[in-house]
Amino acid sequence: MTFTFNRLTLLVILSSVLLATVVNASSYSVCFEEWNPYAYVDEKGKWRGTSVDTIRQALRSKNIDVEFHQMPHSRCTALVKNKEIDFALHVDESDSLFLIQYPVAEWALTFVIKQDNTKTYQELIAAEESNILISRDYVYPKQLLSKLAKTPLKTTKTSFNTASPEEIKRFFAILLSGRVDGILIDKTWADIMIERYEFAAQTYEQIFHHEVQFIGYHADRKYKASILEKAIKGLKQ
Repeated sequence: MTFTFNRLTLLVILSSVLLATVVNASSYSVCFEEWNPYAYVDEKGKWRGTSVDTIRQALRSKNIDVEFHQMPHSRCTALVKNKEIDFALHVDESDSLFLIQYPVAEWALTFVIKQDNTKTYQELIAAEESNILISRDYVYPKQLLSKLAKTPLKTTKTSFNTASPEEIKRFFAILLSGRVDGILIDKTWADIMIERYEFAAQTYEQIFHHEVQFIGYHADRKYKASILEKAIKGLKQ
């Protein structure tokens, strides 16, 4: 009787664990820092963007619900590493997370300059007096930092929230007031912000650094990641 009881108890425990795993796998959480046009919240408070749409459509095909969270990039990756959120959008190897091997976006970094700045791209990066604004909150890829180190450019760091119009305006004001000579930022996002807020600024066509962006996760979310990866690849076939 004791053997039977223990065996039944073990079966119940294993069944409960399996059920919990299945239930847990039916709902995913994803965080990101707002990055238009890939992931952002529109004026009606709805989640939009090509990366958001890809994840939503992929998980819908598996009847899996997804919950999105917008927050600063550093906080997003920290919560994923702490297993409080399943996935972080738009990460690369420098973020120290496991990556779903399917690119969802591309970071195309160039320089934003004032509209009346007549310097060419090459003149800007060759000028010893050029001071470039970068983000304090991003973990930049080693290849990018190496490229910067090979130029005479000086850098100034600041923090800003891409989801806050006021912080975006303050961010560009650092350039427009003449405190720096340029901003190193994603070209697509910068062009959208310049048009939206009518900043007297422009971007170079030349790209200083390309970095493909992925979906990151903690090792303990490998099962969920495998489902998401297969679902995304299924959409693209």
